Amino acid sequence: HRPGPVAVPGQSHADPPAGRLAADKSPHRRLAPHPILGAPAGRGEAFLAAGQVVYAGFGSMAKGDPEQRARTVVAAIRATGKRAILATGWGGLQVPVDLLGDDLLVTRTVDHQLGLPRVEAAIHHGGAGPVHAAAAAGTGSIIVPFMADQPWWGRRLHERGLAPHATPARRLT
Repeated sequence: HRPGPVAVPGQSHADPPAGRLAADKSPHRRLAPHPILGAPAGRGEAFLAAGQVVYAGFGSMAKGDPEQRARTVVAAIRATGKRAILATGWGGLQVPVDLLGDDLLVTRTVDHQLGLPRVEAAIHHGGAGPVHAAAAAGTGSIIVPFMADQPWWGRRLHERGLAPHATPARRLT
């Protein structure tokens, strides 16, 4: 399933989901996202092709401090020497300008079916969508559950040897 067009108010300090500008006169630009990443098509493909990428995204899980969560996740990924794709989703991650670098691609969305097979690991909230997409892709998950069935998915993946113990969002440091 491909993400649909995204309305982006103004410019962002990170790469907005980009593609072709639609001809509309609204205060928002309607952008057609790249099939895998919501980043500019050339940049997204080049970033993925350069190898050793970890995906991080929490969808709409905006509880807590999404900027601090981004800082924590980026620091952990950088400590491994890997590069990262951060999907900001509907507020799960908010990436401050001082974190940006060549080792980081920030986008609003990633098509899990197409993107997760191309990354080394996926850090996510443990929703059914990313859990199943990562498992189908053979990509290891690091679950940071927020609520509902997410802790259960974290336990199941760990029991099956597909993920380390889940780290609840409130304990992410």
